[in-house]
Amino acid sequence: MTVPLEERKRRVAAGSRRKRDLAAVGQRRPEERWQRQADAEERRVDAREQRRAEREARLRPRIAPSPGAEAVWAKARECLRAALLPSAFDLWIEATRCIGEIDRAVVVEVERPWTERRYGRLIGDAVRAVSDWRGVYIVRAPRRESDDEGDGLL
Repeated sequence: MTVPLEERKRRVAAGSRRKRDLAAVGQRRPEERWQRQADAEERRVDAREQRRAEREARLRPRIAPSPGAEAVWAKARECLRAALLPSAFDLWIEATRCIGEIDRAVVVEVERPWTERRYGRLIGDAVRAVSDWRGVYIVRAPRRESDDEGDGLL
């Protein structure tokens, strides 16, 4: 049975049955829900990044250069070298550096944010294992000016 042309045009103009049903019960399409979820996740990430930046702004003035902290960090790095695969150590830990101490806690500067999220607890455990220091503060290295140029050089 064929549907008359006028009826087909009316159905197309009215939209699909699923869209009409969703509109009738006040539900949104899945794409809208996914977009809302993505927006909420972006807000959570932005808030977390803002808290991290505020924490670093409070910590940086209190950092005091310390040969003792550098010695503890050297021992902790050797402990981490033994605990991690060489490729993981070279990629994530090798680029870190000790910039001082705050209240008997080593302050380590990292270039990659993922280092803090993935290895932060392990780094703190290594510092406590090789010394009687409290642990570690991890701060991000300031971005270099050449990173902001956007010239495409990788």
